[in-house]
Amino acid sequence: MRARHLYEFDCFRLDCYEGVLLSEGRRLRLEPKDLEILLVLVENHGHTVGKEELLEKVWPGTFVEEGNLARHISVLRQVLSRGQNGQYIETIPKRGYRFVAPVREVDLSSAEDQPSEMPAAKPTATSRPAAFRTVAIAAVVLLLMAGLALLRRGKTSAPAEQYTWLTNYADSATSPALSPDGRMLAFIRGENTFYGPGQVYVKFLPDGEPFQLTNDNLAKLGPVFSPDSARIAYTTVDRGVWDTWVVPVPGGSPRRMLPNASGLSWIGDQRVMFSEITKGLYMKIATSTESRAEERDVYRPAPGETSMAHRSYLSPDHKWILVVEMDHRGWLPCRLAPFDGSSSGKAVGPVPSKCTSAAWSPDGNWMYFSADTGSGFHIWRQRFPNGDLDQITSAATEEEGVVLAPDGRSLITSVGAEQSTVWLHEPGGDRQITSEGYAYTPFVSPDGSKIYYLVRSGSSRAFVQGELWVSDTASAHHERLLPGFLVTRYDISSDGKQVVFAAIDSAAKSSLWLARLDHRASPRQLTSGDESRPFFGPGGTIVFFGKEGESGYIYQMNEDGTGKEKVTPDPVMYPIAISPDGQWLVAQVAYQGEETTQALVAYPMVGGPKRLICTACQVSGSRNPAPILKWSRDQRALYFKSILTGMNRNTFMIPLRSRESFPDFPGSGVQSDRDLLAFPGTRVIQEEDVFPGYSPLVYAFTRKTTRRNLYKIPVH
Repeated sequence: MRARHLYEFDCFRLDCYEGVLLSEGRRLRLEPKDLEILLVLVENHGHTVGKEELLEKVWPGTFVEEGNLARHISVLRQVLSRGQNGQYIETIPKRGYRFVAPVREVDLSSAEDQPSEMPAAKPTATSRPAAFRTVAIAAVVLLLMAGLALLRRGKTSAPAEQYTWLTNYADSATSPALSPDGRMLAFIRGENTFYGPGQVYVKFLPDGEPFQLTNDNLAKLGPVFSPDSARIAYTTVDRGVWDTWVVPVPGGSPRRMLPNASGLSWIGDQRVMFSEITKGLYMKIATSTESRAEERDVYRPAPGETSMAHRSYLSPDHKWILVVEMDHRGWLPCRLAPFDGSSSGKAVGPVPSKCTSAAWSPDGNWMYFSADTGSGFHIWRQRFPNGDLDQITSAATEEEGVVLAPDGRSLITSVGAEQSTVWLHEPGGDRQITSEGYAYTPFVSPDGSKIYYLVRSGSSRAFVQGELWVSDTASAHHERLLPGFLVTRYDISSDGKQVVFAAIDSAAKSSLWLARLDHRASPRQLTSGDESRPFFGPGGTIVFFGKEGESGYIYQMNEDGTGKEKVTPDPVMYPIAISPDGQWLVAQVAYQGEETTQALVAYPMVGGPKRLICTACQVSGSRNPAPILKWSRDQRALYFKSILTGMNRNTFMIPLRSRESFPDFPGSGVQSDRDLLAFPGTRVIQEEDVFPGYSPLVYAFTRKTTRRNLYKIPVH
C-alpha cells in the first residue's frame, strides 16, 4: 500500500489524488486550473509563491496573461470565503501570493481509504493526476457552486444542502413556471432572465427529462401554463412588437394567441390578464377573454412614453395584483394594486430595489419577490399586505424568477451568476482587457492608448450603472477614475481630455457632470433635473436626454451648463449616437405604422430634414447595451447592431465614403439584416456588443458568460 496525501485547513480538505476540494464532507466544484493553483499554494503554505513560478507550474511552456491568474485567484477566494479564517490567500504586492492558513498534511494508509491503484508519489504542481485534466468548467459555474455553499440561514432561508437541482445545463435555464397541479415545470433555456434568445422547454417533476417545445429565432419571456395544463403561453419580442403565443403540451406547432400582449397569465378558464402597449413604449395591464373581448384596464403606470408594467400576478382571492414595472431609467420596486383598478396601489417588497418577478403563496398570505437591493437579485417575501420583510436567499449567486409549489412549502427559482469582460480588437487579433468584476460599456480613447469602461456596482435601479475605470492598453494598468460616483452613461471628448457623464445621486436622481481626465480639477456638476445619456456635441456643446412633462427630448448646452436648448422637435425615447463630424444625432423614437413599434431616426444638428434609418430595430434586451448604431472615430465606418432579435446577434460594419455620414439607406428604412449586407464591403463581426474605436480596424467589445439552473428551495 502506498500513502495517499490530503491537506486540511479549517473546514476544508484538499484531496490532491482525487482532485477535489471538500468542505464539511461536501465537494466544491472547481476548475482543474483552480485546483492546481490551490495545491501549489497549499504545498508552499506560509511562503510566497511568485507569479512567474505559479504561471510556469500551472501552465508549463504556455504564455498566459497575468490577469488570467488573478481571475483564478479571485475565484478561489470566493470559494474559500465560507471558512472560519476569512482570508486564506494573501497578495504580496509586485511578487505573488501566499497561503496564510495553518495546513495539516494527512497520510491515509488504511485500506478502506485507498484506491486499488495508488501512484508511487504524490503529484507535483507540474505533473498533475488525470482528475486535474478534465474538461474545464466555466468560471461562472464556479461562482454558482460557491454561492450555493455560501447561502446563509436567514429567518426563512433553507440550508444549501436542501436545494434540489431541477435542471443541469452547462448554459442557462430561466423563467420557471409550474403547472397548476405542480407536476410539470416549464422554463426558457436561454441566458436572459427578462427576455432574449431561447427556447421553451418542459419537464415532468421530479426526474423527467426536459423536452423542447419551440424551435425558432424569436426572443422570448414568461412561459405560463393554462388552467388545464394543456397549453403553455409565452411572450415573443420581434422588432419591437410584443405578442403572446401558445404551444401545446406535450408538443405541437406554436400559434399566435394575442398580438400586442405580453406577460399573459390565465385568471380563469377563458379569461386572461396581460400587458399591452398603447403608445411608444407605454405599457399597461389589462384583462379580457382569450379572444380579447370584454377588455378593461387593471393598472396603468405613471404617465410617460417609457413607463412599462411588464408582469402581473393575481392573488388567489382575485382581489389584488402584484406588478413588475419600469420607467425610462430602469426597474422599479414591485407594486401591490387592486384588481378592480380603483387605485394605483403602493410599492411592496424591498424598497428601494429592482424587482423583476413576483408570486403569491397559494393561501394568499405571502407575497414573494425576486429583487436586487444592491447585492444582486435574491428572493424575498412579505406577509400580505403590510407584514415584515424576510430575505429567503442571500449568496454569491443571484436568484431570478420565482414560482411557488401548490402546497406552498417550496419555491423554484433560477440560480446562477454572470461575468462580463472587456476585449480589444486590433489588426493583430483580440486581447482581453479586464478579468475581474462585471465590466461593460467600454470606450476606446481617441488615440487608442486607453480603454474606459464601467464596472457594475451600487444599488441604483438603472439598467446601466457602475464605477468608471480606465486601462492602459500598453501596460495593462487599471485605475478607478471617479471614486464616489455611480455612472450610468458617459462620453470622452475628441481630444481625450474630458469626460461627461450622468451619475445617480443619493436621492436616486440623475445629473450631468463634467470632469478632466488628468484630475487637475474636481468634477463639475452641470445639471440637477434628472438628465441623462450625455454626449459631446459640435462646437464645444454637450448633448443629452431630458424630460418635459411626460415626454423626453434631446437638448444641448454649453460646457459650462448655460445655453440649454431643444435639439429635436419630436419626443424621443433615447438618444443613440452623434456622428463624429457633429452633423447628425440618431435617436430611438416611437413609430406608428401598422403597429406601434420603435424606429431609428437621424436628426440634423444644423437644420434640414430628418432621415428614417430603421423601423424594424429596437433596444436590445442584453445587459451589455452597446449602441444599435455608432460610427468609428474617423467616420470611415458605421457599425450597426443586428436588427433581428433572433438567436445569432451580430454587428455589421459598413464602410463609408469620405465625408459620408450614412450609406444609402432605403427610404422606408432598413427592414432586415439582408438590407445591411447589401451595402458594398459590409463585414459581419460575430459579437453582439461592439464599441467602435478610432478606425474601422480597432474596436472594443464585451463577452458575457452566464450559467443558470433551476432549483427547488424549501420555505417554512
